Amino acid sequence: MTKAVIADGDQLRTGPKWISARRGLLKVYSDRLECSNSMTRHDGIFTFLDWITEPPRGGRPQMWVVGAGLAVLTLVYGASCVITQSAIVPRLRVRGMGGMHQGMFTEIGGNAAVAYGILAVFVSLFIHFQWFWGNHPRLSRYYEIGKYGTLLGLLATVLAFAYTSMAPLW
Repeated sequence: MTKAVIADGDQLRTGPKWISARRGLLKVYSDRLECSNSMTRHDGIFTFLDWITEPPRGGRPQMWVVGAGLAVLTLVYGASCVITQSAIVPRLRVRGMGGMHQGMFTEIGGNAAVAYGILAVFVSLFIHFQWFWGNHPRLSRYYEIGKYGTLLGLLATVLAFAYTSMAPLW
């Protein structure tokens, strides 16, 4: 268990996650621990991951705009990719493979487009569970079940998309 003094006297914060949540340098002294606020180059990634994993705090506007509106837009795009078996995706630049002179987006078709569409559907479900259910008074106690179930489906779909996208290269 980690203990760190946050003020004079008996006020202690305890728990295994307190220091790692600060993402700083831990200095150990004989009478105290100090955790500095040094930034790492990956701090933006950790901030984003904290934002999508912590409970939502946006209330009704976030519930309807993000949890319903953005989720429906993403769901419609994913369903259209599955139905038409065609998707427009960002062109990823790989080191040594030339520049981006062909444009920022490319079109994919077939099984790769279907896998990408299913990926978009799982992303929309994650958005819905996180920001609609998480902000709803009655559904908020169940939102983590749906969110983490969706993440498992998302992981499986990412693997399927990678396989179907790379299969023509083999």
